[in-house]
Amino acid sequence: MEGNPIGGAIVTIILGALLLISFISSKITVLIKLKKLKFNKTTGKVIRSINTSSLKYKEEQNEKIFQKHEGARGLYEFLRRIFPTDYEDDHNGPTYASVVQYKVDNREYEVTSSFSSDSKEKKGTIRQVGYNPKDPKDAIIIKDRGNIIAVIAVILLGIGIWLLFS
Repeated sequence: MEGNPIGGAIVTIILGALLLISFISSKITVLIKLKKLKFNKTTGKVIRSINTSSLKYKEEQNEKIFQKHEGARGLYEFLRRIFPTDYEDDHNGPTYASVVQYKVDNREYEVTSSFSSDSKEKKGTIRQVGYNPKDPKDAIIIKDRGNIIAVIAVILLGIGIWLLFS
């Protein structure tokens, strides 16, 4: 940022905006599922944390997306060619997502948080879960830990705007 303050400001603003968009879209998804799709609510407890920064985890998640959306693999490969990265496992330290176990009609199910953090959530923490009554394994954590993303996004946007106009 030292060499080009405007470029640094723009990058900071873009990063903040992307984080804010990600946060807002996840909240909209929760609202749609709870209201429009009439998800039922229950509670569950955190049973473990998984390392979401590992290359293996990221590849598994990508594969799930590719299976759901045929065109995603081609777009992903295209973007990887344009924006190559030398990604190393845990390059900034590990991040963790909570796995929450919940029961519906005496059957146990699990849902993984859509947000990661550099700290593991305490086992046994009670979380509110929304689930599809027609398919109880289709679930979301209602109040996930992602609120910190909104705070970081707003801070980044503020710093970027300040850098741009200073």
